[in-house]
Parts: sequence; C-alpha cells; structure tokens
Amino acid sequence: MRQASALMALALCCATASAQTQTQAPANFEGQPVQTLTATLRGTTFSLHATDSGYIPESTDRLTFDNAGPEMEKATGDRGPRYRWGFGFALKGDAKPVRVRVEDFGKDADTLLVDDTAPVIDAGHRWSGRAATECDIVPTAPCAAWIFDKGLQTLIFRLTVDFDDGTNQVLYQGAAFNPDTMQPVWSFLGVKR
Repeated sequence: MRQASALMALALCCATASAQTQTQAPANFEGQPVQTLTATLRGTTFSLHATDSGYIPESTDRLTFDNAGPEMEKATGDRGPRYRWGFGFALKGDAKPVRVRVEDFGKDADTLLVDDTAPVIDAGHRWSGRAATECDIVPTAPCAAWIFDKGLQTLIFRLTVDFDDGTNQVLYQGAAFNPDTMQPVWSFLGVKR
C-alpha cells in the first residue's frame, strides 16, 4: 500500500486534465484494478498505469513495453558493484522497428540510455537493449543516486520506436524501487548504504 500512496502522490503533484491516448490500459492487471495516473513533467503530458503493487507494462496496438530495470553486477576483483539499465518490449503484428530510443525522463533533463539504430527482433517478436554505459554503485555517482536515496524512488522512462512505415510510437513507463527494502540485494552485490 505504501507504493500505491507514492504513486498517488506523483499523480496529485503533477495532475493535469489532458491525457495521452496512445496507451491501452486494461481494467485489471494480475487480478488488481488498474489506475491511470496522468502527469505533466517539463511541459510533456503522459499517462502511467498502476495497480496497488506498482506500475504495469504500458501497451499500444503495436507493442508492449514490459521490461525496464537495472541489471546489477556484483563486485569482482578490483571492480566495485555496478549496474546497467536493461529494457525490452514485445511486438504485436507485423510492426518492423527501424530505430529504438530509451531515455530516462528525469525531473530536470532527459538522459539518453539506448539509441539502437539497427534493432534486432528475435523469433519471439521481442526487442531488448541495454544502456550504453554502466553505472558504478557508489554514493558520488549521479546515476546511482536513486540507490542511496531513502524511500520509494520513481523513475520514468520514455521509449520511442520508429517503424519502417515512417510512423513512430512514444510510451512512458514508470518504474518504482524502494532501496530501503532491497538490503539483501545490496549485501549480495557488496553495496554499502
């Protein structure tokens, strides 16, 4: 329930009357009712969908953005723990992406994480990609701030997919992490918080 409260706080602080029409939210997800949270950040209005358990994958008629999260690596030798963002989506129908971009849609600026100009779609009609750079998990690294902050951290990713027919789709995906409850993960990775 704590996560749902934080999601509602995001919606209330950024509420707006307009809504994004590209995404398709189901009435229920994994047996829970779905809430639509519409927000405006730096002049861009977007909608996210969530249940009491957290954000759900955003979906359109052409794809479902179902993977957005950190891929952690344990400390090894003289190298400390680190992570790299990983993303993925499932295609619907015969859509053919020609470019995929994923950005961290932050409060102050966008950060380009993936720019795939030759996307490969696997036999399961899926695309996956990883951020070009790793982030060292240390308190002084801006990319790791969400790990060292207290309480629920909400990140928003913007996925832009250009298709071979000249169209594109833009989806916003929320991701919520509570570093305070992830102590077993940090211990395993060798992260000192």
